[in-house]
Amino acid sequence: MLFGLSTLLALGLPLATSGGLQGPQTPSIALARVPLPADPETEDPGTLACRRDAEAGDREAQTRLGSMLYLGEGVARDAVQAAAWFLRAARAGDAQAQSVLAMMLEDGDGIPRDVGQAVAWFREAAQGGDVEAQVRLADHCYAGDPGPRDLPAARTWLSRAAEQGNAEAQTKLGAMWLLGEGGPADGQEAARWLRKAADQGNAQAMGCLGTMLALGLGVPQDRQAAQGLLERAAAAGDAQAAATLRSLKGASPS
Repeated sequence: MLFGLSTLLALGLPLATSGGLQGPQTPSIALARVPLPADPETEDPGTLACRRDAEAGDREAQTRLGSMLYLGEGVARDAVQAAAWFLRAARAGDAQAQSVLAMMLEDGDGIPRDVGQAVAWFREAAQGGDVEAQVRLADHCYAGDPGPRDLPAARTWLSRAAEQGNAEAQTKLGAMWLLGEGGPADGQEAARWLRKAADQGNAQAMGCLGTMLALGLGVPQDRQAAQGLLERAAAAGDAQAAATLRSLKGASPS
């Protein structure tokens, strides 16, 4: 075979280390200290106003203040305090705060690392429509981290994110449709999602779709279209697409 499936297989979702799944209200995150009061000497007026709203219970202000603290915008950077404010907003139902809090838990950034808690908060945020959380939850379902792998759930969450236009989700969903992971295989459906991601400039999607067209894998073979996609992917830095392109050109009639 001139062209391997490594471009497709390389789209496997990322692994993470395991941890026990717990509900998002469990207390390991309580190690983030209680938010500190304002300091007029170090905080600018915009931050002070945001803090007043946050302390009054405005969850959007709590999320905004968490972001300011995390990024050090208008205030000294403090990831621990950021986590505390994200937790307040997350418990109030703010999907963005839930998603960011989950990422911090996943990375151990500002609070102790806890993959189980991270997944629980990703689920809360994903159910609230947060696209990044939907992709990250799909990653965990795909990897089986924590707990058993759940490929149908991974496909479901990727579908939700893909419908919102997320190119990473569209690429991964296309690969799952092609390989029949978490449901039936369908080359046309795979190509549809990969093309959507490729149109947004996703190099992996271009390489994957180009490989499908080069091989006639699930779609009619079209080497000219394949070459165009592979060239774009290679130019964007996809090494596997570059290798496949060299193979394609080497197999072309002189």
